Amino acid sequence: GKVLIHGTSDAIANDPVAKKYYLGENFKM
Repeated sequence: GKVLIHGTSDAIANDPVAKKYYLGENFKM
């Protein structure tokens, strides 16, 4: 797959689109 979003894990965790792609819709932090 492609990397759609570049950033730190915090940025990804705070971005709903990134979280959906990277972690899945059901991921909880």
